Formats: sequence, structure tokens, C-alpha cells
Amino acid sequence: MPPGMEALYQRTELAIATNPKQADCILATTLICWTVCAQCYLSLKELSQALLLDIPNFLDLKTTIQDVCGHSVIVDQTTPVAMIHQSARDYLTKTPDLRVSIDLDASHGALFAKYISFLTAPYSRSKIGQNQYAIRSTEPFLTYAATAWSYHLHQATVGSSETLDILVDFLEGISVLLWIHSLALLRQLEVLLKAAKTPTSVANMQRKINAGKSPLLHRLQDLELLDLWATDFPKIVGKFGRHLFQNPTVIYKIVPSALSQKFHYASSIRSK
Repeated sequence: MPPGMEALYQRTELAIATNPKQADCILATTLICWTVCAQCYLSLKELSQALLLDIPNFLDLKTTIQDVCGHSVIVDQTTPVAMIHQSARDYLTKTPDLRVSIDLDASHGALFAKYISFLTAPYSRSKIGQNQYAIRSTEPFLTYAATAWSYHLHQATVGSSETLDILVDFLEGISVLLWIHSLALLRQLEVLLKAAKTPTSVANMQRKINAGKSPLLHRLQDLELLDLWATDFPKIVGKFGRHLFQNPTVIYKIVPSALSQKFHYASSIRSK
């Protein structure tokens, strides 16, 4: 750690923790969490849209960050929101007994849940019908959420039952097709190849946990669903990628048709 920086971080952490406005302390922790855990640093516009999931109104996000986060976060209008230094991230994630600290595992899990919630919300569904340039300019956080949720899930405790519930709900219905539609629209289908590893990781972790549980609690059907999608994501890119780039809405026709057995299976899971 650079000389003098630890003292600066201690003063900043103390100022945040002792802020008489509890709401400001919570907001500062939230802002730092988003900044520390982001797959890549977010712009002010992206972060503004992200925070709408928790806090509906900001008059001036730049000023708010400067006021509540002190010297831990750097922000201006032209560059992404970032921690002042890598050592600031290390201090807040590794120093024991802080009153303001970031639990990386829990934070990534919470962000994964927020991204899935954002992607499946009616607001996001309505925006997917726009062209890629409109989405990138007016809905930058939609782009980030679509490309980053699997990263955050991979960084989290993938064996938790809550995480498994969220992922299964996402993969068994129309939401996964909307997500693929958005990736095709953004011309980032390669994200499917990276995301294919995530269902496998979650399923494997769950099977390890199952070793100490009653067979009645093994959720074998859900785990098979994850395995099926882990196999199908690369197939979609290989077989249908060119068609999806030409017309992203084709996903709603060719995938259910080509993978009808899987969709029938997924639909049957909740009916049993």
C-alpha cells in the first residue's frame, strides 16, 4: 500500500461509518459495492440506471458520490466511476473489523440477483425492441447487465439455494430468450460462450452440497436444466449466430423449435 494511504482510508471509512445520516452511510456502501465489484468500471449514466433498482431519484449523482464516499471513489463526467486506488479496494475488502466493509462473495451474489431482476423487468423487456444504437446510447446499463450477470454469479457463492432459485427461474422461461435477443441485438453473442460455464459451476457445486443432504432435497431436475443450458448456449451461437445477427427476434422461433424437448422438460419442472 502506498505510504500514507492507509491513514486516508481509515479517515474515510470512519467518516462514512459515523455519518449522522444513516441513509447516506447505506448509500455510500452501496456505491462502493457497485464500484468495487463491477466487471468493468461503470460510467455515471450506467451507475445512475443501476441505482434506480434501489434508489429512485438522484438530482446529481456526481455530487452525491463526492459527498457520501469521500476520498475512496473518483468520479467525473468523462471517465468511469472508479476506486481511488487498488489499495482502497483491498482495504475495504480485506481489512478485518471495519464498520464499512465489502463482503465480495455476498456482494457479487446480490448484484447477480439485481441484474437478473433488471433484465426480466417489464421496463427492460420494452427496451429490447429498440436497435442496438438506441440501447447503447439510452440504456447503457441494460448492456452491462446482459453481459455481466454470469460474471457476478461466478464470483458469488454458487451453492446457495437462493442463487439456484434465481438462475432456474431465469433459464426455464421466456426471460432467457429475451436475454439472448439482447445479446444478438448488441452483437455480443460471444457472451453465451462465457456464460455456458456458469450453469455447470452452479450445478457442480450443488451436487457437492447434495452429498450431505437427503436425496429428497437434491433438486435433480433443476440441476439437469442447468446442464442442458450449459450445452445449448454454445450450440445456439454455432448453429444460429448468423441468423440472430441478421434478425435477433428469430430467437423466439428457432430456439423453441430446435430445442423443443428441452423447453418441454423445463416447463414440466414446475408442474410436478
